Amino acid sequence: MALDPADYKRQTMHAYDGLAAEVVPGFDDFFETYARLEADHFLARLDPGGMILDLGCGPGSASRYFARRGYAPVSADLSEAMVKECKRRGLDNVIRLDLEALPFRHGSLDAIWAHTSLLHVPKARLTRALEGLKKALRPGGAIFIALIQGDGEGYQGQPGIERWFSYFRVGEFESYILEGLTVVRRSQIERKSVTFLGVHLRNR
Repeated sequence: MALDPADYKRQTMHAYDGLAAEVVPGFDDFFETYARLEADHFLARLDPGGMILDLGCGPGSASRYFARRGYAPVSADLSEAMVKECKRRGLDNVIRLDLEALPFRHGSLDAIWAHTSLLHVPKARLTRALEGLKKALRPGGAIFIALIQGDGEGYQGQPGIERWFSYFRVGEFESYILEGLTVVRRSQIERKSVTFLGVHLRNR
């Protein structure tokens, strides 16, 4: 399938801008009831005070938790509405960015939290996106990636608020992992009939 990179990014960003008021409360509930369990495993592998890129941060639910735990989150999202919500909530290191073109120096991040953000990248572009994450991460740094179990990829949603989703079977994501990234933990958790696949990685 031929894809215009600007098109799927623009459509997904536009959808989140339009859905922000509707989905923000759900993000907070989702973090507290599911993602926080993964966040605790993630933080257990980090040194205190480290810089964490919250990639595709939404309204900053994870970023606020990281800050309360004494870490230095960088809250990043492509959606202008989500960036504004993060700032409204008092997060002070918030940037708007494209996760396929990270602006960070090589080895400048201690960790990357990519919870249900990379699933908005077409599979044909996923390896390149992971290369950017790896370059920005210091040796020994940690990455957490959460995906949704399923088959196929494509746009989903009502006309005008369509988002790109890539779904993964159990074990499929491992074929995209770059040399130098080691899997240290996997998880598979079902929530409201959706199964989330979690992968914790370490950068050698």
